Amino acid sequence: MKDIIINGQFHVQARVGKGGQSVAYSGLTILLSASESLLLTDSGTDLFSNQKVAIKLTGEVHADQARDEEEIYISIAGGTGIPNVKWFGHQGPYSIIVLDLLGPSLDDLHRYCGGKFSLKTVLMIADQALYRLQHIHSKGYLHRDVKPANLLMGCGKKGNVVYLIDYALAVNISGIERREQPRGVAWAGTPDFASLTCHNRYGQSWGDDLESLLYSLVFLATGTLPWYDVPCPSDAQLDEQTKLMKMRPPESICEGLPRQFARFLTIVRGLRYGEKPNYTHLRRMFNLLFVERGFKHDFVFDWTEKLYNETIKGNS
Repeated sequence: MKDIIINGQFHVQARVGKGGQSVAYSGLTILLSASESLLLTDSGTDLFSNQKVAIKLTGEVHADQARDEEEIYISIAGGTGIPNVKWFGHQGPYSIIVLDLLGPSLDDLHRYCGGKFSLKTVLMIADQALYRLQHIHSKGYLHRDVKPANLLMGCGKKGNVVYLIDYALAVNISGIERREQPRGVAWAGTPDFASLTCHNRYGQSWGDDLESLLYSLVFLATGTLPWYDVPCPSDAQLDEQTKLMKMRPPESICEGLPRQFARFLTIVRGLRYGEKPNYTHLRRMFNLLFVERGFKHDFVFDWTEKLYNETIKGNS
């Protein structure tokens, strides 16, 4: 298997991760189906700058989706926590987006830290994630797939910055406040983190991204969600059971966490279709909890401390 050069500029050596799979490949000698997407991380190098890059490959069936995602990245560029597009184009059967290289996802870091984050870490994540969503919403876009796997940490000097990635399902809903809420909408999202609106096949709005964020925060703080590992014989029944469990009172979903989590869920579920959230109020609510608990905003996350302790022990 040989390496490959993309657009005469990006040298691809090996891929590291594929959504939901752990198969390893070298170069672009990949049997990627026409309907699949693949994110190559820590595998490409910009030959002009000698910087590492991330490369997303998309099969030919979703070439238009890849183009749309590239346009969204350009539209929301400039905001903190938004990766920059370095190149977009086609090579062989693939549509290719070259992006800034980022660090591990919160999903990966969660496993590294034993499947549970401290309240301090969760609140620091929440503060940044709310800014990310406020930014993309201000540009008219709804993400529709907010989850720990799509929240990544930066690299190097930006290692403490939370990034929001993967806009394959994102849509522009500018002017939504003047429309009727659609019914019978196709599924868009990840079942465990999707909003009730998504389960009910209604058109999603700004609050739905925040509802998905809340489920992500509950998962990161507790290591589970009430609808995790529910035995069901079919996907349809699992979807229905998950929806029913999400209809529980917010206090039940956020059991064991400070009351602000349930309050957050109550607020975002109470938003009307097309109604913009009060991001400042939601951030302030969590920030007050942060202060009440005596936490210091020093950007020392759980994984930072764990890695430091492991390094110290390894050198002792």
